[in-house]
Amino acid sequence: MPVGVKPAPGSQVSNTPSGPGIPFVQGSNQKQVRITSYTYTLTAGGSQEFVTDITPGGFLRGVRIGWTSTGGVLGPGTLLPDGGAAIFSSISLENIDGGLFLYPMNGFAHKMHSKYRRPWEGDPSKRSGNTAEAWNDSINPSGSLRISNEIRDTAAVLSNTDARAKYRLRFTLGPGSNLASGSPTTWPTITVVLYAEVWAQVDQADLQGNSIQELPPGLTMSHIVRHQILPLNAGGSGNTFQLTNTGNEIAMIMAIVRDQNGVRQDYFTDPIRRTLDERTLGVESPVETWHLMEDFYTFLQNGTSTRETGVYVWPRFRHPGSLVGQFWQPTTSGTYYVYETASASALGANTGTVEWITDEIVPLAPIPVELDGI
Repeated sequence: MPVGVKPAPGSQVSNTPSGPGIPFVQGSNQKQVRITSYTYTLTAGGSQEFVTDITPGGFLRGVRIGWTSTGGVLGPGTLLPDGGAAIFSSISLENIDGGLFLYPMNGFAHKMHSKYRRPWEGDPSKRSGNTAEAWNDSINPSGSLRISNEIRDTAAVLSNTDARAKYRLRFTLGPGSNLASGSPTTWPTITVVLYAEVWAQVDQADLQGNSIQELPPGLTMSHIVRHQILPLNAGGSGNTFQLTNTGNEIAMIMAIVRDQNGVRQDYFTDPIRRTLDERTLGVESPVETWHLMEDFYTFLQNGTSTRETGVYVWPRFRHPGSLVGQFWQPTTSGTYYVYETASASALGANTGTVEWITDEIVPLAPIPVELDGI
């Protein structure tokens, strides 16, 4: 069982159909249910936390966060490179007992996790309604993010049928200094709309009388996303980053590198050495790491999207329906998972940070073969 996660009381993880018939994913349907909306005006240094219980019903896939804004005027301010998702200083998805499925991370980190863990959904920056990174004299970001416990095809869905035990989304808006530096003439007013995304509960049989599998096969696993922030030593110095978020099956590791001012930079140098319990997983240059990302992520390879400065990704999952990728990396709580590299000389005598994001799978019962490794 993962840190901070346990199944809901009375939840079932059996993958056994009630009899021959139609698979759950064929007999059910996906639906979106509006939960609520919030409005908040950013200030340079202030922030506001919002906590929302998720409407019971069906099997929870995740929550879509959409935001629009009005009234902002950039004036003498300067927009920061993390873009509109930076209005969220923290987003998390909580279990019914207060444990965490998706640990608190800022909006940019969640955006990168969405882009690189669920590449079949594409780049969030390319979605309709997303404000371009350059906003001229306005400072009115808009966009959307899927904060998703489900991976794909019901994998890691949550039974969400008990009104007495609700899952919870928690997020914090602001401070505005995460979005722009200097002194914007007017800070924008942000409106956030939340939708629950669910698999509907099925009927006992379809219109032809065929029985339908009662429970989604993906209940056999749980999905958690955690991170840790470690210091990046001064330019030219070596770094040994030991990942402490182990104990489950690793589906992806991401590093977001920042300088002393919090600006993302490509500050890893050649070589980057990856080691698991004394076994070498890879020794490559940063350029080769990016080449491997392009091999895996077709939207980088074909030019429809670009890698963000300071972002390094090592996927450990497979693309369903293709021969690309590999299966999850098993670990234990005692696994020694280490990345080693030197800091670029451009960092000088300063220190930076590296945010290490781990995407983890927790088997709760035997996992159906079609979901294993996705």
